[in-house]
Amino acid sequence: MGSTVADTMLALSKHTFTTDIVTAVLPVKKVEQKKTMRPSLFFVLTKSRSRTGDVTLHLVKKGDKADSYKRKKTWALTDIRHVDGCSAGDLDLELTFADGAKKRWTCFSHRDKQEYAERMQSTVRQVRGCAIKFANFPSNLGGAAKSAGVGGSVGSSGVASSGVQQRRRELQRERGDSFAAKADDGTGKSSDAGGAFDMLSDAESRDLQAFLDSNKESVHNAENFVRRLNEQLRSLELSNIHALISSGAQVTQLTDHVQSARGVVEQLEHRVQGYTGRLQSVAPAIECLADRDKLAKLSAANQLRAAEALERLLAAIRFDESDRRLLREPNFKDRACVPALLKAARQCDSVLAADVPPELRKMAAVKDSTEGLIELKRSFASALVRHLNDIFINYANRRTTARSKSLAFSGHDENKRELLQFSQLMAWLKLNNREMFDELKGRYSRSLSKVYDAEFREVMETVKAILQPLSKDKGKPGALRHAGSNSSLNREGSKRSIGGGGGADSNPADSSSSSTLSSIAATLGSSVATLDNVFEKVLDALEPMVDSEETFCQAFFDLQPSVQQQMSTLTSSVMSTVSDDGTILSVDSGDSRQSLTRQEGKQELDELLKQIFSSAVSFLDALASACHLVSAEFSMQMLVRSADRSDRQSGRGRHLGYLYAQLCLRAKQRFDQFIDQMSAEFLEFRANKKSRCGVVAPVLTYEKFASRAGPVFRDSKRLPDLERAHEKLLETLVNLVERVAQEHGKTPPAVVLMENFHRLESIVRSQRMQRLDRMRRDLSDRHKQNRTEYVRNYMGRPLEKLSEFFDGVEQNLSRGVTPDEVGYLQQYSRAELKKIIRDYPAKDVKRNLEQLRKRVEKHLSEEGSLLTAVWHEMQQTLLAQYNQFNRLIAQCYPMPIWLWSSPIMICCDSLMTSAAEAVPDMFSLLFCN
Repeated sequence: MGSTVADTMLALSKHTFTTDIVTAVLPVKKVEQKKTMRPSLFFVLTKSRSRTGDVTLHLVKKGDKADSYKRKKTWALTDIRHVDGCSAGDLDLELTFADGAKKRWTCFSHRDKQEYAERMQSTVRQVRGCAIKFANFPSNLGGAAKSAGVGGSVGSSGVASSGVQQRRRELQRERGDSFAAKADDGTGKSSDAGGAFDMLSDAESRDLQAFLDSNKESVHNAENFVRRLNEQLRSLELSNIHALISSGAQVTQLTDHVQSARGVVEQLEHRVQGYTGRLQSVAPAIECLADRDKLAKLSAANQLRAAEALERLLAAIRFDESDRRLLREPNFKDRACVPALLKAARQCDSVLAADVPPELRKMAAVKDSTEGLIELKRSFASALVRHLNDIFINYANRRTTARSKSLAFSGHDENKRELLQFSQLMAWLKLNNREMFDELKGRYSRSLSKVYDAEFREVMETVKAILQPLSKDKGKPGALRHAGSNSSLNREGSKRSIGGGGGADSNPADSSSSSTLSSIAATLGSSVATLDNVFEKVLDALEPMVDSEETFCQAFFDLQPSVQQQMSTLTSSVMSTVSDDGTILSVDSGDSRQSLTRQEGKQELDELLKQIFSSAVSFLDALASACHLVSAEFSMQMLVRSADRSDRQSGRGRHLGYLYAQLCLRAKQRFDQFIDQMSAEFLEFRANKKSRCGVVAPVLTYEKFASRAGPVFRDSKRLPDLERAHEKLLETLVNLVERVAQEHGKTPPAVVLMENFHRLESIVRSQRMQRLDRMRRDLSDRHKQNRTEYVRNYMGRPLEKLSEFFDGVEQNLSRGVTPDEVGYLQQYSRAELKKIIRDYPAKDVKRNLEQLRKRVEKHLSEEGSLLTAVWHEMQQTLLAQYNQFNRLIAQCYPMPIWLWSSPIMICCDSLMTSAAEAVPDMFSLLFCN
């Protein structure tokens, strides 16, 4: 560990503490790290090169790289109060700091701990004002620990050391010799046993050295040198005695001068006493005059300050009588008076919020004025609330009587302009009387909620009247239906009310409304176009109405969610508390209050708009239900259009985005119902077992759905919903096709599976949806698998005996029989081959292939369009057999060129010719390639 400490000191000096001197290093670890083998933490004691006595203790951590250390903590040595070794046999080391904090570490060896403590307490003695106590260390540190504890201070009863002794201690600290371990006892004597040693000062050392240099020759003869020194000492003593004797007369003369000076001083004291007696009678009069002058100046200053305070008070509490009359008798009906009322209200707030000292507020005039203004402000706020409440009631009554049968909502511009002139007064009311403000806001929301509820019912009745003729024609074109099945995809459940006020068969009340509805229905066109136009017209009418109402609420009720920082108050307000005797107990200035944050303002605005448009969500749900009842397929358009509108509103923080999100949610529910209904009808499908199956009706219905849904969802963010719908419908159709294939007895199961899976694969491929690739590959594999199975089961082996013959030939070749020897085997001879060929004349082969073709045509349907593909695979099978026969004949039954027209080749050629004649176009195409 010693070499490690030395290397660490060297590395620290070179890389980390380049401007300091590293005096001691102690490897340590945390107490809880019991199994640490290599030290990573070090206590490093350093001295500054530039500042004497600047000693610092560092906690250093070793880095990952070599000679890389990082300082974690640093303490000045004066910040440490106690160093505890815990026990002689313990490796722990505890430090106590000036703030009372205690920290403990564990050393790696007793030797390192002991050496570090010795070096640390040796360094402590060199720092003035540093008092560190060392405890629980070996006994040889006891005396030194005491010295370290008092090294920086002087005892209370001790005598200051002389300059020589102070210099001696400094030399001891600089040299660090063995004498530094012995403390000075404060009397100027060393604490060792001899007690006679004193360190020479620099001047004494220089004089001694000069004396020795001048007597170099005599120093070598000790006796002569001592004798010479004694003679010089005696001569010096004689000189001193003669000097003392000769100075006696001078001392006597000095004593006489002192005595004469003492007499002069006594005369001066006598004269001073006389002057003092005379002044004793004048002092009281002078003091009295000074007090009077001070009181006069103080009285004048107080009068001036009182006058200035009264002027400031009067200026602060002065309120014009004209403003008082305006607030007492406000005329809200005159628009020109509204700015004056606002100015007077703000002036009243300024007067109440004036900076008046608390002692002046106890004055009766100030209390009366303040109470009067508070009461005036309350009465003005009540009058403002009553006037606005009357406007709300009149507004609701006018909206109730002014309805019209149309898909558009009525405008609100005139009423909002009438109310917006009071927006600044509403901001004043919000800051001064929050209770009245909230009550007025609630009245507005309740009144407007009734107005919009009536409009929603009116528009919904119009929508129902327009869609009522369409609901009777749900079975006409535009609805998805099964071809050849008894169930419809658009089969609806029990009749439901569209929503709003009346039922589904309600008619307009008068002839004018009937003509209006007829004109609207004539303009909108066919059923699908009508649904689309009605849906878009209603949303187009709803959007400006909601945006206009939200903008109005922000301005009128001072709800601005777009402000980033907290807004300062629009005006100062005073909330006062008055005791029974009229004393103002507290005054809270509105300057210290801050407006709502952005989130709070947004939340308050959302709550207000939800109250105003409380029936909007129900209206949108009723609209979606009405369109869904007419055409369930229209749920796709509803979902896409509502999602697009919701996306356009996202990030704007508008209430319209919330309404569109609710509409999108309900449109998604209707779309899911449409898909579930279609899937249920797929499962209910039953094929006609008396006729050929072909492509089942649900597959054709799904094809129509896919062709119509693709353009609707193209470039829409709701495309994943369509992909999930495709997956669900495809899974249902796969199960349906497998069930129909098992149940249908007239058409082979492989044909049913092959044709329907091929059709589904084509539909899925046309959609070009990456999410459906896995299902498309699965359908393709199923189609190919069933086609291969059908070819294998119904084609079989057209030349059975010939195929068995050549199978035997291949078996002999595989057992090691050479091709030349095969023709000499009795069972596989050339004669036996000719005999088998005679059983398959070309006419019979052609007839068999023709029967196979007719059977395939009977099984396959025209809408499946797989006849060509099936025959192509059968021809591939025949071609493989043909090539195999040719290879074996050429290998085992070689013949001259003139024998190539033998019966064997004629049989094989007849087989391929007959197949080509069965499907001439396909075969010619195959062999031309």
